[in-house]
Amino acid sequence: MAQQIDWTRLDPLVRRLARDGVSPGGIASMLGLSRGAVRGRIASLERDAPAVVCADLAEAA
Repeated sequence: MAQQIDWTRLDPLVRRLARDGVSPGGIASMLGLSRGAVRGRIASLERDAPAVVCADLAEAA
């Protein structure tokens, strides 16, 4: 059975790490998640975030 990820707690950390230039694979490794889950969440944040944050996240991905 797949593990549920509590993104409400992890989103601020994922945003900060992505903004600081950490790759999705690096973030996944730090948090014990799959790279695909992190990439998918970053893509979701890009769609939902203001334009400035989107630029930071897109640059990191």
